[in-house]
Amino acid sequence: MTFIAIYRHLELLKKQSKKYIKKIKTPHQKKLLKILIFLIKFAAFSLPLHFLLWINFDATQAQIFVANAVEKLLFSSGIDVSRNEFILSMPTKTGPLTVEIIKDCVGWKSILALFGLIFATPNISFKKRVFGLIAGAPIIFIGNILRI
Repeated sequence: MTFIAIYRHLELLKKQSKKYIKKIKTPHQKKLLKILIFLIKFAAFSLPLHFLLWINFDATQAQIFVANAVEKLLFSSGIDVSRNEFILSMPTKTGPLTVEIIKDCVGWKSILALFGLIFATPNISFKKRVFGLIAGAPIIFIGNILRI
């Protein structure tokens, strides 16, 4: 099932839930139902993340790309660093420091979580959702490289 199909199914859920919202009397109950709908949407949009974890996908190219970016950032800040694929080595006063950029260092989980949060949030146009994802993903990626 594609992301667009999931989104359409969740929009249908939203339309059907409006019938039930009318039957709820108190504002507190309405708020709780809206929170439940948000959580169901977010859980549905987290399925691609769980699928990628389940199949144990290969992120070697992304790891090498991140390691290369971190190497250039460290080198430009005056730190002598050497890289072998996705392993970085730096000399320190106490001996060499070796760091491995693993699959979880790439930031793909954060980007998928951002996707789920953006598309689970109610009352936002599809165009704004896509713009938020296009703007947010590079920010997460750059922030992740700076964090490393």
